[in-house]
Amino acid sequence: MKRWNRGDHHRKFLRTSGTSLGARDEGNAGEVLFWGEWEPPSTVALLEAPNPDYPRYLHRPFLEPRTEFAGYQNTDPFVFGNEFLYTGCQQWRGKPHGTPVQLRYLLPGSIILFGSCSDNRFLLDTVLVVRTFIDHGREDHRDVLRGAVPDAYWTVTLGPWYAGPPDGRSFRLYRGANPANTVSEMFSFFPCLRADGPTTRGFARPDLSALPFVNPRLRQGWSATKLRDVTQVSDVWQAVRQAVLAQGCELGVRAAMPPERTPSRP
Repeated sequence: MKRWNRGDHHRKFLRTSGTSLGARDEGNAGEVLFWGEWEPPSTVALLEAPNPDYPRYLHRPFLEPRTEFAGYQNTDPFVFGNEFLYTGCQQWRGKPHGTPVQLRYLLPGSIILFGSCSDNRFLLDTVLVVRTFIDHGREDHRDVLRGAVPDAYWTVTLGPWYAGPPDGRSFRLYRGANPANTVSEMFSFFPCLRADGPTTRGFARPDLSALPFVNPRLRQGWSATKLRDVTQVSDVWQAVRQAVLAQGCELGVRAAMPPERTPSRP
């Protein structure tokens, strides 16, 4: 079993119930395999890894009841439940009195690509299309976000996020579009495969390095591409969608909320 992460952020290879779309937008419900962020505990199984791009471990996430969060990592972005959520990472440069960056001020219809750089490649794990947003800070987040996010999000993301000392910064919670609530026919998704039976090996994250709007050499941080209108934005989204499908993945549009349990002692 993997305990709640208290170190640096890491992507995990996950298995959970979910919904995916194929190349013709046909829906598939069942268990899915995908790369994503999950910092709370998980059960772990060893996988075959034919090359370094493949995962070595398979995680099944679960929710751990918790009231103290100091030192525990938050999960951001959060792809579980009915809509993807992203609330703060990289929205400011420097702290405690840093400078807000463009990620702090995105508008509906914006596309955020989450991933990792490896050997001058950008490896994708999450696409979030902004549908709505809510600004929040330490002083008012309990009031402005009440009822706007699932209960688990308070534990998994907001609890760890606001566990540190106050620093005067504010953040923007982005709520992602989904197939039932699109923005110009765009929706959020994560590359995935259907899990049919036991899982012995995973898959490599889709490589988007060939796309002209991606910077594959950005080791840490973020970069932005400003687009003229919604047609250009839609073209970018379609290019990402096609690249993911061409590399053998489906589009994961929903991951079930992990079940709650109290972890046993290791």
